[in-house]
Amino acid sequence: MYEAMKIVLSRITTFLGSRRFFWIILGFFVFEAAWIALSAVYPQAFDEDSHFGLIKTYAHYWLPFLSQQPPHADAFGAVPRDPSYLYHYLLSFPYRLIALTVHSQIGQVIVLRLLNIALFSSGLVLFRQVLLRARVSQALTNVSLLSFALIPIAPQLAAHINYDNLVFPLVAWTCLLTFSACDQLHAKKPTARTFITLAAVGLLASQVKYAFVPIFLGAVLFLAVMAWRNFHGQ
Repeated sequence: MYEAMKIVLSRITTFLGSRRFFWIILGFFVFEAAWIALSAVYPQAFDEDSHFGLIKTYAHYWLPFLSQQPPHADAFGAVPRDPSYLYHYLLSFPYRLIALTVHSQIGQVIVLRLLNIALFSSGLVLFRQVLLRARVSQALTNVSLLSFALIPIAPQLAAHINYDNLVFPLVAWTCLLTFSACDQLHAKKPTARTFITLAAVGLLASQVKYAFVPIFLGAVLFLAVMAWRNFHGQ
């Protein structure tokens, strides 16, 4: 009986740690987020109308650097002085294509919501790599991501037009690059490519949402300490 239970538990643990189980989790998350995206009334919470309005505003410009307040954009604040502009500018390009074929606002909103689900889902894939890189077991990693997917606010946020859906994968990417940079410093073989990529991702993410700046600053300070310890601390 004891041996049979050990076999069953071993199989369960193996399944929980498998990539197949992770793809099931990801598929479930995409399904529940898509359900919300297709059925929720516009606008949802988290300022979805403001984000959509800014995307439409930037769709009239080829560059994100505005010298004056765009017409009919007063409801969105001082747009030229807003440091969190990159998400709206980037999403304005798929919006331009969407607007050519989808003429109803609800249809345009739904397509943009689905794009946001794709952005958020890519963050789940990257955060799985972060957890594995932090030496969390595969089973615990997948169970943790399942628990996250079951939090009601997670699929609801993913189903929004919201800049947090782009910040989410960028945070995970920053963590992975920081791990790589730390390994290179520990081996005393830093490469310019890793640090330049980290700087580029951090600066771009800070322009998606300025609240990312403390995260980026924390990564820079951490790597500065690691560099001092590995090159001057001995």
